[in-house]
Amino acid sequence: MYGIERLETGDGALVVRFLGEFDFAAEGILERTIDEALAGSGRVVVDLSGITFLDARRTLELVFRFCLHGGRLALTAPSPQVAASVRACGLQGWVRFEPTASAADPAACARPRKDQ
Repeated sequence: MYGIERLETGDGALVVRFLGEFDFAAEGILERTIDEALAGSGRVVVDLSGITFLDARRTLELVFRFCLHGGRLALTAPSPQVAASVRACGLQGWVRFEPTASAADPAACARPRKDQ
């Protein structure tokens, strides 16, 4: 089971928080939600702290969207399960996570980390 929360901030950003398990049962949900959020004009902050399971397919889609939209898309607060999925897929060098939604700087997030 999964859930999605959306919150508009005072500075025009949209925070999207994913909750629960994202596997084959949630096919297309994560991707569509991020794409719909990016259709707006502001920056999008994705809070990953509530994800309890992220399968390889959803991990790839998340990293793919980060690579395409890193200038407007910030990924924040990955749960241990999200971090493990990214490592298991060998994608840690392609994505940058900010520790909290308030620390999210999409411009900084657009640069992949070189230290991993």
